[in-house]
Amino acid sequence: MNNEVILLKCSACDADLTKALTPITSSDAMENLCTFAEGEAVTPRGHVLLLDKDAIVKQGKMHRATIPANMAWVHLDDLAEAVGLTPITKRLAGCCDISGIDGPNRICACGAHVGTQFSDCYEYHTFQPDPKTTRWIGVRRSENTK
Repeated sequence: MNNEVILLKCSACDADLTKALTPITSSDAMENLCTFAEGEAVTPRGHVLLLDKDAIVKQGKMHRATIPANMAWVHLDDLAEAVGLTPITKRLAGCCDISGIDGPNRICACGAHVGTQFSDCYEYHTFQPDPKTTRWIGVRRSENTK
């Protein structure tokens, strides 16, 4: 069994942005663990969808057929408490919650915009980190206490 999990870190201040997460890296695992339905979380808690290569969703539930490689999908409950909402209120718009269509809307405690939350009623609920302001690090499960 693979004991490696990953953490999302802020590139600006090195703060932890997520709990330790088990990566979902294959299309088979994605099909078994992920849900692409409006108003539902894409990934189960404790996991991140981070594919090694592009994959086509076979469930037929998604508006687009391809999940691009290296685009991370994180359960909103797996974000660290230090991850807050942007002060740019235009980016917090939505019908029933935050749509994410106006740009990065989540910030680190240091003020850096670290990604986009999608949680409106018509969307798949997820957080997608900005690869320009965040980075993933690997940690061993036994070392992580979060």
